[in-house]
Amino acid sequence: MADTNVVSWFVNGEPVDLDLFDISGLEWRAAKHVTGLSQSGLLDAALREKDIEAIAAFVWIAAGRTGSDIDYLSVLASLNMRVLLPPEMADGA
Repeated sequence: MADTNVVSWFVNGEPVDLDLFDISGLEWRAAKHVTGLSQSGLLDAALREKDIEAIAAFVWIAAGRTGSDIDYLSVLASLNMRVLLPPEMADGA
């Protein structure tokens, strides 16, 4: 993506895109509450460290925007390093 504020993760081969500048205060608050990380801690953990709990928080925010009523722990439970691989890597290529 051209915008540097848009981040993408693959979940089961499907892209999950999130514009970090569009995350509302309530979404940040909820993500901070479920992870125990600060806003900068969440960003660092998800983007630099590839921490699965932080990534789950952003995937959870994106899922909530689609009308999904899934809770954070369900998102976290559904993720592992394999499901986060890009499609070309997940297929063993």
